[in-house]
Amino acid sequence: MSVEPIPHHLGVALDLQGKHAAAQSVYARLLNLSPNDNAASVKMALSLSLSGQASRSVVMLRGPGSRSDAAPRVRQDLAVALSGNTGEAEKLLLTDLSPSDAAAALAGYRALGITVK
Repeated sequence: MSVEPIPHHLGVALDLQGKHAAAQSVYARLLNLSPNDNAASVKMALSLSLSGQASRSVVMLRGPGSRSDAAPRVRQDLAVALSGNTGEAEKLLLTDLSPSDAAAALAGYRALGITVK
């Protein structure tokens, strides 16, 4: 009997619909099957931020997002989680973005209502 793979985009689609608990369930299943799946880990962390659990997201992303060789997207996801700490989030964003783009990103994060608690 073969098992159908669980696609990452299922979790992303659920997050886009605001169904964060269901999305997190998908990411948890992916991580259970493959604990070193960085994409699933980052998507889980971003989903946690979107669902008001930014402090948990920061814990997940702080290590990989703070590394000098981190992908820009991972740093930006960490900045989302840190958007309640504007200074730290802006510092991360300025690693890859212009000042005006970093300011626009922070404004977008604030519009999502993401804050670190």
